[in-house]
Amino acid sequence: RGSGKAASSAGEEPKDAKKPLPPRLSPATVAAASGASSLWDDIVDACPFGLPPLKIVLKAISLLSSIIVFVALPAMRVENGSVDSCDPLRTYGEITEASMQTIVDNVGRSAEGAFLDIGSGHGRFVLWACRLGGFGRCIGVEVQKERHDVAETSAGAVGVEITFVHDDIRHHPEVFEGLRLAYWNNLCFPRDVAEAVAPHFASVA
Repeated sequence: RGSGKAASSAGEEPKDAKKPLPPRLSPATVAAASGASSLWDDIVDACPFGLPPLKIVLKAISLLSSIIVFVALPAMRVENGSVDSCDPLRTYGEITEASMQTIVDNVGRSAEGAFLDIGSGHGRFVLWACRLGGFGRCIGVEVQKERHDVAETSAGAVGVEITFVHDDIRHHPEVFEGLRLAYWNNLCFPRDVAEAVAPHFASVA
């Protein structure tokens, strides 16, 4: 019987044998994780009323942070259905000239009708539309004053009819009159602005 027991044990892994570390984790990473877990275990042992496991605490902190952002920091979320988070005032980007050309080519070149850019920023697309896009009248609407001022400064060098409006687009339905092309990158605009502007786009489509 002794030899049979020895033979059986030879094919089994001892219960106290240490398993090898995962190949993708460096010893330093494993040591850091082990140290954090040990520290949390010490805190749990020292706490008189007991604490939940570390993983549960981290998930709770993540959930709480998401709730705080959604309720207290609306500028970090979007209400127009986009999964991206951005502030409509501080988030800023400019369309490339190649994209400008593609958009204008889709409607064809003609001296009739005006060009409108909602959220025109520094006015690059507005200036390009009147300088190289073939439009005789171009309008840009921008709510952020610093960007509007930059556009106004640049407008004088073009020499055609360009109007930059510093205000909320909802207050200026007249800019939709006589349009041939209206451009609006509305990713970061709030839902109420989108709902107010959409009918104007439909009316000139």
